[in-house]
Amino acid sequence: MLIKAIDKELSAENSEEEIHVTKEYVSINGSTQGLIIESMDTTMPVLLFLHGFGFPAYPLIKANKVHLEKFFTVCYWDQRGAGMSYNPKEAKTPMTINQVIDDVIAVTQYLRKKVCCRESVLARSFMGKLYRKFGS
Repeated sequence: MLIKAIDKELSAENSEEEIHVTKEYVSINGSTQGLIIESMDTTMPVLLFLHGFGFPAYPLIKANKVHLEKFFTVCYWDQRGAGMSYNPKEAKTPMTINQVIDDVIAVTQYLRKKVCCRESVLARSFMGKLYRKFGS
């Protein structure tokens, strides 16, 4: 369930193309979690970018001038306990692997409804290294 969304159109770096950016807070399994969705073409496959706990991926990607939005509708998801999804009350309770799996499924379902896309890719990063990719 969408709690809050902020939409912006940005000009792509050194280009006249527009990037559509949405910053959203959604309720995922009872926890408010943050998403940033970027795309130059929302008909492109969805890339759900999962990042390791603690520090959000979005600033790292942007600082290194990686432009995934040229090829995908990219969702940068700050998982439970990280970045936009950090909640000090929830931080006191350890997260379980089942919560992580349930959250991934819920975010994927949310994105499929929002973007209406059959094709999606899941990318997982830990300490800045992309180590696994899934397609469906």
